[in-house]
Amino acid sequence: MQNIATKLTYALLFLVGLPSLANAQAANDAVMQWLLQPEYVQHVTIKDTTGAHAGQINGIVTHWYGNNIAALEFDGLHNRIVAEPVESLLAPQALTVSAWVMIDKPADHGGIAGLIQKEKPFAAGWLLGYQGDQFTFAGPGSTDKPLISQTKFQPGRWYHVAATDDGKTQKLFVNGQQEASAESPTEKNAALPGLQFVIGAARDGEQIVHLDGMIHEIAAYDRPLEAAAIRGQYDSKATAFPAPLEITVGPHVEFLSRTAAVVEWETAHPMPSVVAYGVDKQLGQRVADAKPTTQHHVTIDDIAPDSIYSFQIRGTDNDQETAGKTHLFDSHFNYTLPTVVDDQFPYPNDELTELYESFAERILKETGISQGYCLVLGVEQGRLAYELAKRSNLKIVAVDDNPANVAAARAALGETPYYGLRISIHEGSLSDLPYGEYFANLVVSDSLLMRGKLAADPGETYRVLSPSGGTAYLGQSDKRRVTVTQTDLKKWLSEDPNDESRIDENGGLFASVRRGPLTGAGQWTHQYGQADNASCSQDFLVRGKMNVQWWGRPGPRPMPDRGPRNPAPLSAGGRLYIQGDRVLFSLNAYNGTVLWSKQVPAVRRANMPRDCSNMVAANDALYVVEGDHVLKFDGQTGKPAVVMQIPDSDDSAPVDWGYLACVGDTLLGSSQQSGAGYLGDFGEWYDKSEPTSIAKVTSRRLFALDRNTGAAQWNYQGGVIINSTLTVADGRVYFVESRNPAALDSTAGRLVDEVQTGQFLVAVDLKTGEKLWEQPTDLSDASRVIYLVHTDDTLAVTGSSNGKYHIWAFNNEEGKPLWKESFAMKKDDHGGAIQHPVAVGSTLYCELRGYNLRTGKLERTDLPQRRGCGTMAASNYAFFYRHRFHGMWDLETNTQSEFQGIRGGCWLGQIPAAGLMLAPESSAGCSCTHSIQISVGYIPSAMTKQTPASK
Repeated sequence: MQNIATKLTYALLFLVGLPSLANAQAANDAVMQWLLQPEYVQHVTIKDTTGAHAGQINGIVTHWYGNNIAALEFDGLHNRIVAEPVESLLAPQALTVSAWVMIDKPADHGGIAGLIQKEKPFAAGWLLGYQGDQFTFAGPGSTDKPLISQTKFQPGRWYHVAATDDGKTQKLFVNGQQEASAESPTEKNAALPGLQFVIGAARDGEQIVHLDGMIHEIAAYDRPLEAAAIRGQYDSKATAFPAPLEITVGPHVEFLSRTAAVVEWETAHPMPSVVAYGVDKQLGQRVADAKPTTQHHVTIDDIAPDSIYSFQIRGTDNDQETAGKTHLFDSHFNYTLPTVVDDQFPYPNDELTELYESFAERILKETGISQGYCLVLGVEQGRLAYELAKRSNLKIVAVDDNPANVAAARAALGETPYYGLRISIHEGSLSDLPYGEYFANLVVSDSLLMRGKLAADPGETYRVLSPSGGTAYLGQSDKRRVTVTQTDLKKWLSEDPNDESRIDENGGLFASVRRGPLTGAGQWTHQYGQADNASCSQDFLVRGKMNVQWWGRPGPRPMPDRGPRNPAPLSAGGRLYIQGDRVLFSLNAYNGTVLWSKQVPAVRRANMPRDCSNMVAANDALYVVEGDHVLKFDGQTGKPAVVMQIPDSDDSAPVDWGYLACVGDTLLGSSQQSGAGYLGDFGEWYDKSEPTSIAKVTSRRLFALDRNTGAAQWNYQGGVIINSTLTVADGRVYFVESRNPAALDSTAGRLVDEVQTGQFLVAVDLKTGEKLWEQPTDLSDASRVIYLVHTDDTLAVTGSSNGKYHIWAFNNEEGKPLWKESFAMKKDDHGGAIQHPVAVGSTLYCELRGYNLRTGKLERTDLPQRRGCGTMAASNYAFFYRHRFHGMWDLETNTQSEFQGIRGGCWLGQIPAAGLMLAPESSAGCSCTHSIQISVGYIPSAMTKQTPASK
């Protein structure tokens, strides 16, 4: 969760009957032996066990660490160790090399340890490595194919791999058993110039292929070891490494209180629930439930504040101990309210006690609201505020225009731990409330309960009530029926058709108003607004001058680096959803209350210009991709409801869930090669045109499910689908696919040149998956990025290459081409070449130009120049983007404004939705000097109560 540049994580590995490592080291005479453990590492330098040789670690130093053994993690992107080799290994007449290694991801040409030239032609002197999922050894002087193991390694499982060359025969061993042999070359080559000893990487032409996994030990000898000695090496540590634990869902961590968190996960087979955890790089604590199950829930009840915890799921498989990967959770992100220990009752135990207790319970039960802000109108003695605070997580603000009531309530509540922490008492007008719009999730009245007093103004109460679920619950119990009548209460009922209003005479007389969504407010449910990718929320309210509505959490600590073009925040149902660095947040959009958060180690995606988001929202739920499935979370509570699986999966290779969209009750998905998505964990910017940045994530299959039950509806399989083009509108799913044989035959999940030919624009029916039409087309100029947008019965493909933007427009009925345009981009850096288009009404805005979608006529060239590297989002009347700070362009007045001191990230971080402009913190990791790193909600001034200027 921390900034990746400083992150150091650890994990404990099981040890069962491990012999002394000191004895094992003394028994060999390796010329170089590397135990990749913390005691040999200083910053980015590692020494071998003799201390005579030193290597440089490229990348972040991350250990998996236990009682007597540890391993260095290799991330598959940057990590490798480079050292000067011992002279006797440069052109050896005899050789042994051995390794303890765990590989998470196969590769066509991977390296564990060997000698490799640092300059062209990058030849290898010798190399212990792997091809695909088999271990290999290319010995000294080898010119033919390398030795290949019979064993096909399983990702996540530890192996001892060794190779020998005695001058006559080369041999390859896996887990102490010989698996391949071949004659040694009769003549050894002279030492190649510029050789380096490299651990965890190999050369494939000019490309460095980094190992994705872990290495515990590398040993090299200038003599051949006997088979018995190699078997002894394996036996000495075979029980030290647990088998991988297959976790099918999760793990997820959610804080229950300031000192407790629940860890949840699922396994394919029943087993006990065990979590090892700890701070300071240790996993010395343990919590377990011995009852076998596939649905695991374990509570850790001794969480310390502001601490980073490592944790590991453990289990058994056929009586063999297993362990999952080690993850982190961070109690800095524990946003639960402080635990209150209340051993005092500030009020007399009288006839009012039961009245207040029962009314508080009724309010919470009838409204279903137990968190956020509660406004109490008329404080009386503060008893209703007190009873609500005891029974909920509400933050309570009580207001009264009677100074005596305010003083009495403060005096009584001041004796309790709630006052100042959960309850505030204000003196102020009830007819002119001193609060901003929409802040209250719940409005109640103590004075109405006690005296039938309705001094507050219904219009004012409605003004401060949060849309999309905020509830006013007012009335009197039969136990305290004074002068309130139905006529009185009906004044409080709303006539807005979006609201739910009712009178309840069960046990008293009560009026309830549950506020619906704001008329004219839009939503931001997908990466680019809606599933049509128009980057427009269709919000009619967000325009003109803006005021701060709220500010607060989350700040920069839980967020990913701003550079990797991260998924956009979402808003639906009056909530704001934020994806941090493997942590999810749900906030009330109108007051910023953190409703829930979950730390989700397996949820991460980056490089949105070449992929699609892993998160979509509906009014009631948030859907998030986690590996090969989707998690459905209740939007208000975060409780998991359904795990959606890829339907009818007969894929021969492991696949992940790729594309995600929610339209009505249909959930759309695609299957892509496992690991194809970008992670962006090292601050990658994906701004240039190198293949590692512009390779497009692709899918081989498109499918639809029922979003509530997960039941499969249809499958589509044709060409290779480019994820960034998947678009849904008007009952159709549109996309660009390649049927180029090179693309179809490729086993890679990210492609560059292969998808630039054989392209078709395709439409399928949203309900049935039936292909409606296809149009062969040449979109090869969209090589750096390619996007597809739908609006006004028109499809627009935009992309860039060679210093230009390109636009192709098509009729949505049969894919008939309408027009094409190209123009020079203004800049080729800081996002200047990868801008996503925005469609508002019938106008398509691409970079700094606006075109009529149907005709291609250039309508606007007055878009303001923008600094920063993000892309734009729009309401119906305004654009939002990162300039120096949060920037806004008013479409009607053609004026640009900024919100000083606060800036966004490097993609899409400001969304106009719910009648607000929502801008969660997204600038983490930025070195710019003008950033206040905080989440903010802005409200149009026209929607606020206009206070006359003071004289």
